Amino acid sequence: KMGQKKDLTGSEKSKIVRYLAEGCSSLKIAKLLKRNHRTIKRFIQNSQQGCKKRVEKPRRQITAHELRKVKRAAAKMPLATSLAIFQSCNITGVPKSTRCAILRDMAKVRKAERRPPREERSMIRIVVEAMQVNCRNIKRASCEEVAKIIVDRYPQTFADFTEKGERLGCGHYSLLRSIKSRVEHVNRDNTTHRLRQTKRTRNEEDCSPNSNATSHKKVRCLVDSYGCINWQPVELPEGETPASLEEKKLILLTIFNSEGPGAVERPDVDDFMCLTYISQQQLINSCPSLSVAEIQEQWSFLFTRKGFSNHFYKLTGIDICERLGQALLTKGRRIVNYFSTQKLKWNLGIRTLIQQVESEGVLANNKVGTAAILLMMKYYKEDEDSLFVLADETSTRMSLEAESNLPITPRLIMLGKNAEGRVIVELDKENIFADAISVLFGSFYVLNLEYQESACARFFVRINPEEGTKCTS
Repeated sequence: KMGQKKDLTGSEKSKIVRYLAEGCSSLKIAKLLKRNHRTIKRFIQNSQQGCKKRVEKPRRQITAHELRKVKRAAAKMPLATSLAIFQSCNITGVPKSTRCAILRDMAKVRKAERRPPREERSMIRIVVEAMQVNCRNIKRASCEEVAKIIVDRYPQTFADFTEKGERLGCGHYSLLRSIKSRVEHVNRDNTTHRLRQTKRTRNEEDCSPNSNATSHKKVRCLVDSYGCINWQPVELPEGETPASLEEKKLILLTIFNSEGPGAVERPDVDDFMCLTYISQQQLINSCPSLSVAEIQEQWSFLFTRKGFSNHFYKLTGIDICERLGQALLTKGRRIVNYFSTQKLKWNLGIRTLIQQVESEGVLANNKVGTAAILLMMKYYKEDEDSLFVLADETSTRMSLEAESNLPITPRLIMLGKNAEGRVIVELDKENIFADAISVLFGSFYVLNLEYQESACARFFVRINPEEGTKCTS
C-alpha cells in the first residue's frame, strides 16, 4: 500500500553496518537494499548519536595551598554548601561542578545525622531522670554542663547549626533549653522542689541580725582574665631565670633602637618575645598599673602588629588576625545581605549607607568587613567617632600626636591606632582593614584595658568563657 512504512529488519541493519565498514555511502546502501534513502540516513544518524561518548570538561585547577584551605574550611563547616566553603577561603571563579567534585574527592562534607524529634525527647527524659537521682531540682549550670558534654561527643546530632553549616554560638543552647524545660515540667506539681531562696541585696544582708560578718554574698564584678587561658603565668620557661629574661629584654631594646620596628620579623626577636611573655604580663598586670607609654618604653616590639598578634595568641589561644579576618568576610557578608534585603525597615541613614555599599560593589571586594561594621554602628546609633578618627592623608604620626586631641580609648585612624593620646601601632599601607580591627581589638586584651560591652568578642572572635566578664556588670 502507498505510504505504509516498514521498520528496518535485523538483517537489513547488519547489512547497513557491513556496507558502511566497506566505505559505501548512504545513497548506495539505499539502492542495494531497495529502501528509502531517508530511512537509511536516519538509522545511521541515530546510531552515531547513541554511540557518542561523554567528554568531561576539564576542571578548574586549584593550588595545593588553596586545597588545604578548603579542607580546613570543610572540616569546620561540615554542613555548609560548596559555595560557602570556597567563599570562606576567598577562592572565587570556581564553577559549581568543580567545587562539588573537589569536595566529593575529599569526602569531608556530609549531612548531619539528626535524630527524629520523638527520639530526642525520649533521650532527654532518660537524661533528666538519671540526673534527678541525686537532686530533684537541677540548676541551670548543671544542665548546661551535661548539655555541653553531649554536644561535644555527638556534635553532628545535637549541636546547633545554621542553614549554611556554621555553628551557632556555644552550640548546645537548644539542648540546654530542652533539658531545663523537662526538669521544670517534672517538678511542676512539687512545690518543695521548685521553691528557691529569695534573692537578697548586700544592704539587707548587712542589716540582718543573723548575718555573719565573715560571710559575704558573691556579686558579679570586673574580671580581667575574661577569655584568657594564660593571663598570669607563674612558671618560668625551661632553662630561664629572672636574670636571663632581663638580659633578653635589654637585647630587644637595643635591637629596636638600632633597627626600628621592622626588626620584629627577625627570628631571634620572635624567640625572645616568646620567652619573655611572662615578664610582659607581669608588667602589664602590675599594681598600680602602668601607663601605655611606660609599657612601650620597656617592650617596644610589643607595639607592632606581629607583636600584638603573637601576644594575643599566647594570652587567649586564638589567632586574632585569621579568625577576625575570616569572620569579617563570611559574617560581614551575611550582615550586609540582611540589611540590603530589608531596606524599607531602616531609617534614612541606614538606607543611604546601603545605597553607597551597593553602588561601590562592596560584596565583590575586600571592603565587606568595613561595610558590616558601619552598618552595625548605624543600627545601634553609635557615632563613627567612637571607632574612627579622620585625619588628612598627608598627616604623619608626630603631627597627629602634636595637633590632634586624641581620645583616651583606642581608635582607628588612617595611619594607625592610638591610646592615651599617643599613636601606639602604625600599620603599613598593604595591611587590610581586618588587620587594623584585629590590632584594635587585641590592644584591649594585651594592654588589659576595659572596653564597652559589644558583640565583637562573642560574634566575630567567638570568645565565650564559661563565666566572668570584662564588661561592667
